[in-house]
Amino acid sequence: MRPPPDVWAALRSSPWRLLASSWPWRALAYLASGALVGLVVAVLLFVLVGVGLLTLIIVVGVLVLAGIPLLAALVADVERVRLRLVLPEARPGSAEPAPIAWSDRLRALRRLRISGPEVGYTVLFATVMWLVDAVALNLIITIPGVLVLAPALVRIDGPVAFGPWQLTTPTEAWIAVAPGLVLLIAGLYAATLLAAAQASLARLLLEPAQARLTAAVAGLRRSRVDLVDAFETERSRIERDLHDGAQQRLVALTMTLGLAELEVPEGAGLDLVRQAHAQAETALAELRATVRGIHPRVLVDHGLTAAVRELADAAGLP
Repeated sequence: MRPPPDVWAALRSSPWRLLASSWPWRALAYLASGALVGLVVAVLLFVLVGVGLLTLIIVVGVLVLAGIPLLAALVADVERVRLRLVLPEARPGSAEPAPIAWSDRLRALRRLRISGPEVGYTVLFATVMWLVDAVALNLIITIPGVLVLAPALVRIDGPVAFGPWQLTTPTEAWIAVAPGLVLLIAGLYAATLLAAAQASLARLLLEPAQARLTAAVAGLRRSRVDLVDAFETERSRIERDLHDGAQQRLVALTMTLGLAELEVPEGAGLDLVRQAHAQAETALAELRATVRGIHPRVLVDHGLTAAVRELADAAGLP
């Protein structure tokens, strides 16, 4: 017998098929984790709101209250992970979204408006849902558990008080096992139904916000790529200007000053020419050190022959 494909199909199936599947135990795990996580979120939300309101008069409270959307985003991430316990199936035709790093998430959140559904779900989760989960777990586990284990409890501890009734003899304890099993099955149905309803509500409220955040992160990554492309274009232009412009002019200048040294007679003029020649060679060396390893655009685009011809043309030699 194949297990039900999803939690709603399990609820529509027979009791034996539901109990033989993993869905009731997934539901109990979902409710138990919801009670624990909800308690932590309730404490954090109470602290944020309390400290924020108390310090609102000195403006610090505004920064504290601004942490509520970040808490809501964190709760939404945790809830999307917990959803896999009860609703692991993906929607038809939808691909699993790629994980988003928290650094990208924080940058994208600054460009998005506050997600009302996420904040609303966080408040509902911290004030109502975790209490419902805790009470439901207590009722589902305690009442059927006491009835089913009544024979062992009577033998070990003596009479067992169950509300206004008291089980004193082993016979009474064994009679209580049957209603305990019925209540246990009913409790598993109720737990599965409660977990499925809460998970469906969470998916309804959180999936649109996740889609908005994914779109914002994609836009952020596109703008980052555009910025890198623009920087690369500007860097290429600077490289081209240095290689095919200033560097060749300095080479031509040093060659011209070298020829001038041969033509100028000895004296103060020749000393100035030699000084200018040395300074030009120093400037050329510094420029080459700055752009070492960068190839001239004419060499990259048209090859060695065109690069040598352009260098020869710029040298001014016959």
